[in-house]
Amino acid sequence: MMVPSPAVPPLLAAQPAVPQGLAARGLGWRLAEATGVAKAADQAFLRQLFASTRSLELEALGAQSPLAQQFIAMQFTARDAAYRSSHPGAVQHIIEQAGAGVERTPIGLLWVDVTSAQIDLLDISLLPHWRGRGIGSVLLNALLVQSRALQLAVALQVRADNPARELYARLGFAQVARADLDLAMRWTPALPSTTHTAAETLHEQA
Repeated sequence: MMVPSPAVPPLLAAQPAVPQGLAARGLGWRLAEATGVAKAADQAFLRQLFASTRSLELEALGAQSPLAQQFIAMQFTARDAAYRSSHPGAVQHIIEQAGAGVERTPIGLLWVDVTSAQIDLLDISLLPHWRGRGIGSVLLNALLVQSRALQLAVALQVRADNPARELYARLGFAQVARADLDLAMRWTPALPSTTHTAAETLHEQA
């Protein structure tokens, strides 16, 4: 296996370097599996994770009812196909428990597409039990570090009623467009001569 050069940013490397903030929490990350049984296991987890972000719709349909499960399956498949079509080079990073003596268990996803124009953050999500622990901030700051190194803006879409919107705003993302409840937000790295940005301050506190 080819070992990536140290100059390759962690989010783009074949074996992504684990951000210090994740390691300190007994967590790690890896690339999603692309083939075989391991791919099927990752897809099952990603569907479970997706369902956990659609709890209101599931409750309205009866949570564990066949209709609710069919709805989630259709929505998950449609989103997956759409992202893979519009962002064929995107990479899925599976966040998992990785401490000593702990079985490696997936808990979240960071899905990004790095192009010559910008970095698209397609998805960042965690299972309910792991939310509110600062893990999202660690992941976002790792992404912003790479954005700054590459001098590429980070773009994302978020619903106006999603609590994550507040975190994005604190990190310096600005709203650039709106379509009903869907907001387009963008973070632009400061020029290299600018020192100590707000994102760096949050990174130090994470």
